[in-house]
Amino acid sequence: MPFINELKTFFYKNNKKILWTTIGLYVLVIIIFLVQKYLSYGYNAIDLAIYNQVFYNSAHGHLFQFSIHPHSYLGDHFELFIILLLPFYYFFQSPLTLLFLQTLFLGLAAWPLYLLARTILNRHWSLILAAAFLINPFIWNMNFFEFHILPFAIFFLLFAFYHYKKNNFLQFCFIAGISLLIREDVSLVILMFGILALIEKRSLKWILTPLLAGGIWFITAFQLTGYFNNYGSYKFLALYNWLGETPAEIIKNLFLNPWLVLKNIFTFNNLFSVLGLLLPLAALPVFKLKYLLPAALIWIQLFLLQASPTIMLETHYAALIIPFLFISAIYGLHRVLQSKNRSLLKKLPYFPSKTIYLTIIIIAFLYSWVTFSPLITATRGFLFGQADNARQIIGDEQIKLIDNNESVVSSYAYLAPLSGRTQLYSLHYAFEGKKQYSDQAYRIDQPIDKMIVDYHDFVIYYLQSQGHGVESLQYSTGAGRIAGLIEKNNLGLKKIIDNTAVYEKNYAPTEKLTEELDVAPEKMIKINQSEGENLILLGWEYSNAENLSGYQILPLSLYWQAANKIADDYKLKISVTDEKNKVVLEKFYPLGYGLLPTSQWPTDKIIQTNYWFALPEKMNLADHRVSLQTVRLEGYLDLDNLRSAETRITNQENIGEALALPHNNL
Repeated sequence: MPFINELKTFFYKNNKKILWTTIGLYVLVIIIFLVQKYLSYGYNAIDLAIYNQVFYNSAHGHLFQFSIHPHSYLGDHFELFIILLLPFYYFFQSPLTLLFLQTLFLGLAAWPLYLLARTILNRHWSLILAAAFLINPFIWNMNFFEFHILPFAIFFLLFAFYHYKKNNFLQFCFIAGISLLIREDVSLVILMFGILALIEKRSLKWILTPLLAGGIWFITAFQLTGYFNNYGSYKFLALYNWLGETPAEIIKNLFLNPWLVLKNIFTFNNLFSVLGLLLPLAALPVFKLKYLLPAALIWIQLFLLQASPTIMLETHYAALIIPFLFISAIYGLHRVLQSKNRSLLKKLPYFPSKTIYLTIIIIAFLYSWVTFSPLITATRGFLFGQADNARQIIGDEQIKLIDNNESVVSSYAYLAPLSGRTQLYSLHYAFEGKKQYSDQAYRIDQPIDKMIVDYHDFVIYYLQSQGHGVESLQYSTGAGRIAGLIEKNNLGLKKIIDNTAVYEKNYAPTEKLTEELDVAPEKMIKINQSEGENLILLGWEYSNAENLSGYQILPLSLYWQAANKIADDYKLKISVTDEKNKVVLEKFYPLGYGLLPTSQWPTDKIIQTNYWFALPEKMNLADHRVSLQTVRLEGYLDLDNLRSAETRITNQENIGEALALPHNNL
């Protein structure tokens, strides 16, 4: 067909131009989505905030310092590569700069992949594989989920392998050296290059150089992180504490209890992760397993985490595996195309073998793209907007109250926008009272100027604490730690909208979130509604509030009494249903805001809880039913389709009857 031939000729002549255009489109499209996610406070998994504070402090002369974890960042990960990125960050000091750099390097990784493919495949297949990389759902997930230094390794490891195959020893050593700077576990990959060279019977320099460089760097970095974090050891060993409490115990059990190790490697979650990673490449890597060898120790490292598939498929954890999946796919495809069995497929009348392989790859990719990629959801949200963008509007309103030079304690969602400062602390560490993966106390010794709290975080703390003994104990005393932090710094409630409050040092508040009363106020609308055997809702009343742009504020005071000691911490659910009784809005709030949880309510007092619910302005409340319900929740924290942290409610038990607010008073 003339058209097909012209198309082939066009692709052949413009192969490199198409490659660089595709890379440019990848960077442009991703950045558009990431900026929108950032502006809507979607970076709520803390990592972008940590990195931006490290970069900010480093750019201002305090190398690797940050306050979110109170030690040098080198005590978290040995990532000297940060120094190489600092000049780019210095001139544009923003979290968006980090997101752009991560996106740029992930896009550029298609270049060495293309060059490698060109060594054994034709231009068409090389371009197809480079494009498959740029639209791989796990590359997109990695790019959407926060910011990390680890994804930068993909670009350098692909180039390292390219020079390995081209037998360019000095170039390989140079690229491998840069790769080691990226993170401590990259050394495990470099080390395995030596094993690969041994299998391929390379010269001694190809075997010993990566073995020694990787091994020495790993041991050195391992020891130095323990020095910089004051834990005395690599703190992420806590993730493997089922193998032992110390490095020596872990190593001992790895060899002396092989069945325990194998049982935890061959799990459904690990199998699902492997199949998921293979799917977009139509399982081509299995035809050349040898080139998965450099990532072998990384596979084992991740398998032993006992993590859900979400960890590998929706975050950055597979960054050191993906380069070698694509390398194996290149050589696997070459092997398939050169196979003698291909002649059997040629006998099919309308399906030349190359067309079959390409069709299988496209089908596998499209299925995995729909199943795992965030693009569809991101596009829908970008083009048509979100049904409820309260988080962005409320966040913008509250962030305006915080100056750039103030020391701040912040909830998850606001850490990243506030991270360009020397003193920033995470509310969840202050609540838990412990450093990450440690029994050491998390102390905020510096004076605090402001605190911004999304009280939905207290729902998250509650869900995270379920079923974990140590965390449950920390949860039960967390409210007292936050109350103590407020009292110590004399923080007064400056402004609250819906679930988000800003506190300011030495501010005299005009509003209170909760109050303990001896008697109920006369203006209260009495109902005496039982909320379970231990709790009574005595009544309610409306108060006053100003509406927010795009939103109407429903201010409500609720009056409660605990008939007996309450063992659990109940939550408050607000539901809005339309004329067809369809739920159009449902949100959960901690009862007592988590600062005075129901498990701490005295039985001789009346508890007043004040709420300022934000409801969309376009929602005509006269045509809707608004009701309140006390509930007991079960659930967990997961990632949503844009790879933001989100609560998943698996069960909600109604404690009492729903309170329907009368239409004529709304």
